[in-house]
Amino acid sequence: MFNPQYYLFIRWFLGVFIFIYILSAAINFSFDPFFKYFSQDESNSNYKISQPYNEILTKLSLVKQQNAKKFIFGDSRGNVFTDEIVESVAAGSWYNFSIGGASPIEVISLVEYTLETVGKDKIEHFIIVLPIRLFVDRRVDRFSEAKDLLESNFLYLTNTLVLKASMANALYHFSGTQLKSQKQPGSKEEVWKYWIKHADLRTRDWQIPTRTMKMLNTLFEHLRKEDIHFTIILPPIHNDIIDTYSKGMPEIWQTYLSFYQQFPETLSCLDSSYNTQSEMFKDPYHSDGPYSELVFNDIVNTQYQVCR
Repeated sequence: MFNPQYYLFIRWFLGVFIFIYILSAAINFSFDPFFKYFSQDESNSNYKISQPYNEILTKLSLVKQQNAKKFIFGDSRGNVFTDEIVESVAAGSWYNFSIGGASPIEVISLVEYTLETVGKDKIEHFIIVLPIRLFVDRRVDRFSEAKDLLESNFLYLTNTLVLKASMANALYHFSGTQLKSQKQPGSKEEVWKYWIKHADLRTRDWQIPTRTMKMLNTLFEHLRKEDIHFTIILPPIHNDIIDTYSKGMPEIWQTYLSFYQQFPETLSCLDSSYNTQSEMFKDPYHSDGPYSELVFNDIVNTQYQVCR
């Protein structure tokens, strides 16, 4: 037989557990940091606060609140096409589904998800940004987890990441303090040196991404079959990076170029004279605002002042 203190402990333990569960669920529902229950305007959360915690989850929720017909996919190279740039260059309803640090399978999953949820008859244009850093067989898949969270009330309301985002939104709501940012630390020169060194290290163990190439071939065939207008973008990177890759791993670099050049939908921005000018870049991988605007103008207006 258990003594009374044991039963008292069990009751207190269950009581505290239930209380924490109810409190967490109430906080997550109230702030709704990833806009599952409320629209962005109705929720107590803020896009720029929630995004650094889980960008895929944030954008998966918001795409359902849009009436977009044109979509941008990719990693952070796609994110350089900000809302301000898109609105200044192109008419129509756009949604940027690019995810910072995305893996190839995540980009492909988001393209397929959009095709399935929006419907092929409503889609006017897909822009798929595929830089050299997505020419890998990296298997990280945050899409599946994010999709599961959005489809389950229990998982969403009890998830610790959602709670962290809720608490960050609460702090921002009451004090204006932002806890987490996606901004890269350090000066531009320090960031520049870091990424050149990082690229040099990557050339030593890079493998030809046979699985990713096969998946992309399947995706492009599917889009053509569904009669979806799409453009593949090889985004600009600074010549410091191009030189590092082309000299450090010439076979991989040439395979990257050859693979995408076979598709008539490909638009390459790698030969632009602007790629020699550091002032046109935030860092050697990401074009700055004025350059990004020129590139996006080429993509949607086919004037080809920068890309070919």
